[in-house]
Amino acid sequence: MSSLAAVSIFLGYLLILFGVAYIAEGRRGWLGRMFHNPFGYALSLTVYCTAWTFFGSVGRAANDGLSFLPIYLGPLMLAPVWPFLMEKIIRIAKSERITSIPDFISSRYGKSRTLGLLAATFLVIGTVPYISLQIKAIAAIFDLLTEGTTLTHAQPFYRDNALFLTLVLALFTVIFGVRRLDANERHQGVIAAISFEGVFKLLAFLFVGIFVVWVFFGRTDTPSFFEALTLPSLAGMSSISASGITGWDWFWLCLVSMAAVVLLPRQFHVSVVENNNIGDLKRAAWVFPLYLLLINLFVLPIAAAGYLHFGAEGLASADTFVISLPKSLGYPLVATIAALGGFAAATGMVIMSTISLSLMISNNIVLPFLLEFDRKANRNDSDLSKPLLNIRRLIILLVLLLAYGYYQSVGNRYSLVAIGLISFTAVAQFAPSVLAGLYWKAATKRGALIGLVAGFILWSYTLALPTTGGMLGFGPEMMANGPWGLSWLRPHQLLGAGGMTPIAHGAFWSLLVNCAGLAIFSLNDQPDAMEIRQADFFVDHDKYRRNNQEYQTRRRRAKVSDLEQLLSRFTGAKGARKFVRNALGAGRYDRLRRGGLASPELLLKVEQKLSGAIGTASAQVLMRGITKEDPIKLEEVIAILRKTQDAVQYGKELEVKQSELEAVTTQLRAANQQLRELDELKAEFISTVTHELRTPITSVKSLARILLDHHDMEAEQRATFLKIIVSESERLTRLVSQVLDIEKIEQQRWTDEGHVLDFNQLVRDAISSLRALLREHDIFLEKELPETPLYVTGPADRLTQVIVNLLGNAIKFVPDEDGQIRVSLRKDPATSMAELRIQDNGPGIPPEKHELIFERFTQISSSTQGKPSGSGLGLHISKTIIERCGGSIGVEAGYREGAGFLIRLPISPAPALRRPDNISPSETTPKAPPPPTST
Repeated sequence: MSSLAAVSIFLGYLLILFGVAYIAEGRRGWLGRMFHNPFGYALSLTVYCTAWTFFGSVGRAANDGLSFLPIYLGPLMLAPVWPFLMEKIIRIAKSERITSIPDFISSRYGKSRTLGLLAATFLVIGTVPYISLQIKAIAAIFDLLTEGTTLTHAQPFYRDNALFLTLVLALFTVIFGVRRLDANERHQGVIAAISFEGVFKLLAFLFVGIFVVWVFFGRTDTPSFFEALTLPSLAGMSSISASGITGWDWFWLCLVSMAAVVLLPRQFHVSVVENNNIGDLKRAAWVFPLYLLLINLFVLPIAAAGYLHFGAEGLASADTFVISLPKSLGYPLVATIAALGGFAAATGMVIMSTISLSLMISNNIVLPFLLEFDRKANRNDSDLSKPLLNIRRLIILLVLLLAYGYYQSVGNRYSLVAIGLISFTAVAQFAPSVLAGLYWKAATKRGALIGLVAGFILWSYTLALPTTGGMLGFGPEMMANGPWGLSWLRPHQLLGAGGMTPIAHGAFWSLLVNCAGLAIFSLNDQPDAMEIRQADFFVDHDKYRRNNQEYQTRRRRAKVSDLEQLLSRFTGAKGARKFVRNALGAGRYDRLRRGGLASPELLLKVEQKLSGAIGTASAQVLMRGITKEDPIKLEEVIAILRKTQDAVQYGKELEVKQSELEAVTTQLRAANQQLRELDELKAEFISTVTHELRTPITSVKSLARILLDHHDMEAEQRATFLKIIVSESERLTRLVSQVLDIEKIEQQRWTDEGHVLDFNQLVRDAISSLRALLREHDIFLEKELPETPLYVTGPADRLTQVIVNLLGNAIKFVPDEDGQIRVSLRKDPATSMAELRIQDNGPGIPPEKHELIFERFTQISSSTQGKPSGSGLGLHISKTIIERCGGSIGVEAGYREGAGFLIRLPISPAPALRRPDNISPSETTPKAPPPPTST
């Protein structure tokens, strides 16, 4: 492929990227709305996967087997706690208008300008080599597509296609990444482009992986992938023990990758600054780990295929297997797709890293000197909004040129992974001060400063400077013998610590002195008022957020007009006026803008607005220039924080009281609803009872009126009418009795509650009381009762009423001929319950009405007998009685699908018998209870 064709392909890809960003920025049409999907935030986090992932993982796998995994295991191990950690960081960052790691550290440790300056400097030093890694990958892609060479790149810089595309990336970043001064405003176009690149590079890598598995390993002259791993030359590729690194090395590689996924400038920017919805964290917590698993799925197959195809001599350029393998096999289209995927991986990292670095450098390095220059030149009212934007644009170009220079001078001598791991270890130096700032109030500015400086000195000595290739005296002799021949100062074996890879060695020493310096100097330091205030806010941020508490521990005074003028230097006069007017309200703004003093709330809002534009440290310096601040003692700060704590505690108590009140309110509502339902049931009950009473009363009244008006009625007719009157009167009596029974039962007025009685005898007596009725209807009753007593607890007359009622129903419903009833009683050994079954061979009860028949005034009509006589209260009363005794009643099948009822009651121990002293034990026999009267 010619250079012109390769450049055209990549320029075409960049034009697509421009289009995606442009459409997403303006939300134009359905395509623009598509880029505003809920997965956009999660996909933007995949900027973690750079050219190192796309090319370097394969190269490391080919040379050292599974040693590429710790870089991805670290983020995977962090995934369970990542949402909780990031939620706290994001909430603090949004409150303080933080835009970078230096801003975060500076704000936490007393808004220290010095700490912000050092942190920004260290991050630039640690990140520029990582950006150069991407430029190295871009150069390799062009070499492979056009010349087929390896990673060496010897042509002059002015003819270097990698430089040309680097400048195009700078143009893209300037156009879409530096459009507003306030970095907290979301760069939707850039995020959409990064999300698009995340999807594209994943699909490209999966495409190459599938190609390798199906085409390369699918050939007849090539073993399958799993067979290839058993070959002696590849046996160590899938073995942890053969990876060349120890468990100690794995630990440190996982640790620095855990720090990097949070603290890399680009990761902090996309995960914190570009977040506008805390809820997106939950989705990202599973999408991002899944992405890491997928993009590493075919690393080993590609590495194994590359080794088998190119042989051991090809390991020197194993980073290029993703492109060189399909190209060598005669598949230029697959090679081109792989090249575009790698280009996407590199460009995404370059764009986000340069955006975040431009913010850090401008806010923490350039701006302080610019403000000092303006102060000396007495230009305190100059508009800096446009100059600052131009400065950030210029910084983007300078950072990319610096990274290109590092690539040309140093980067060519090291692999992609080596450069990336050095940058990861540099970024890990911020982990102690960030984590301590979030969870340890005693951490101070002095401790963070000493720890950070000490850590970076050790990082530079053990990792960064040895990569300069002999510059600054770090030549082979010094690396082997140490400076001045002191072997204990050897950069890769400091104090004689050997047996580790350079990365693990450098990470161990740098983080050890970093943490030690932070802890020792913090514990022996006296923080000032600002440090105490910020420490309390960062560590206990939730209490301020939940209770809407301000944390002003400074007595500051400033005019509203001065604040507006200061703000106009960075947002323009119109923007400043609009911001202050919205903060105060139209009425207060018109009243206070001419000499009125600003409230503490307005001071805080203006400072936070400035922090988003120029960083927290610079914002504080500017605020000090226009405010008069009364001195405040340390004891007063502590007292204020204690008051805040008291307010928080009071707020928590109010929350508890509110919860209790809500619970009581809920109970009252439930009780009120229950009363309403009871009232409705009562009204329904009265209506039903009235209806049931009216029928027999009407019948009695009509017949009595007939008898009264016809004295000459025949005796036989008169006797018939009188018989009906007596029958209806008895029905009235039964109905009234049952209504009274319901009232007594529901009010729990038992006459003999709690008596232990022989349920067996009770059943026998109930059957005996109905013998005459059974003979009258010629019904055969079969009983299966135990020979010994079976004791239960309850009122004897009520339980007898239940048994008689069920037997009476059975007698009513069995056929006139061949009527059969079966009564059985037994003890269930599994549940210690007495089980009474009353079954008949009548018409039965439909399954859908098994529960309905126990409702009040409910009767089941028979196709042969019609609607039965009675009030429909018997079964309802029976169920209520049984449940009050702790048992249950339900419907079962009877003879020949007839009706059956099952009563279950808890078995009670036999009652203790009292005997007089003059009666011998042999003479004492239990007396059966008197026969109950049926109702």
